[in-house]
Amino acid sequence: MNYSNIETFLKLAETRNFTKTAEELFLAQSTISYRIKSLEQELGINLIQREQGKGYITLTVKGEEFINIAHKWKSILKDTNDWKTQNSLYKLKIASVDSLNTCIFSEFYKKVLRSDLPLILNVGTHWTVTIHNFIENYETDLGFVSWEMPSKNIISKPLFSERFILISSIDSNLPDSVHPKHLDPKSEICLNRGPS
Repeated sequence: MNYSNIETFLKLAETRNFTKTAEELFLAQSTISYRIKSLEQELGINLIQREQGKGYITLTVKGEEFINIAHKWKSILKDTNDWKTQNSLYKLKIASVDSLNTCIFSEFYKKVLRSDLPLILNVGTHWTVTIHNFIENYETDLGFVSWEMPSKNIISKPLFSERFILISSIDSNLPDSVHPKHLDPKSEICLNRGPS
């Protein structure tokens, strides 16, 4: 449908007068008549009742019903034109373990959200195993995990490594160094950090 015809119909529906519509749109009255007839031909429906000698027009029942459709059509056309001229928005889903999201990436996320990048950022905090499953199932684009799980479908690259350090109270009476053979396996605390 032609935008000019829709706009003309909506103005005519508002003024209910060909002369006034022509004045408000800065057009000749014959142009208004032509546009309304073109719209009616395209729809195959009479939108106005034409009566000689009256200074105003009356919309048909279909004409009254078409007002809402015309407004929607005009809105969709405006949205389409806005969409054509704006930069595309990219969506990025990131899943990360809590420690990285909280301590490492939080400032980065804030900077990205404050920037003018055409990006919608979706960040989630999950367990390492869950993140691997999300990547496998294409539910997230990028994952940051504590350890790697073997997979044919995932590319894993280490970003950095950290040492684990045991700290204790000065009152605990633990020696400065302990040989592994002196450790009791029954008291072991196992932190799964992957096969490596």
